[in-house]
Amino acid sequence: MKEKKKFIRQYMIQSLAMSMLAVLWMLIIDTYFFRTERILKVVLSIMCFAFLFCFIESVIHRLLENHFWLCIGIELLMLASLFFVFGGQFQWFKEGQEWWIVIYAMPVYVIGYLLRLVGIHKDAEDINKYLEARKKRIKNK
Repeated sequence: MKEKKKFIRQYMIQSLAMSMLAVLWMLIIDTYFFRTERILKVVLSIMCFAFLFCFIESVIHRLLENHFWLCIGIELLMLASLFFVFGGQFQWFKEGQEWWIVIYAMPVYVIGYLLRLVGIHKDAEDINKYLEARKKRIKNK
């Protein structure tokens, strides 16, 4: 069962990465042949948003690893701030429609958070297996 979870998680990550690369490539080709730069700008801005969010999120987790709720609060604040900056700069929403963060960003954050929990659970299981094996080795000496 544990291997199945690992496989599913790995499959999801690989398929999402492959999908993103396919979308990006199609948009580059469309931009070159049909001059649809606006869509390419939106996709590239979303990729930059995601890269920046994930980078800042990893820094936050390293600095505040023992403060769960503080991490969540800062992540949500950062998500909203980045959404407003990128959304305003790249026109993801019209003025006065900033509430779209609930539709655009929050579901992605929640799904990403749940995927991260699965990864953390897997890491904890691996660490426990390692500790059990080490304990057995020490007893056998």
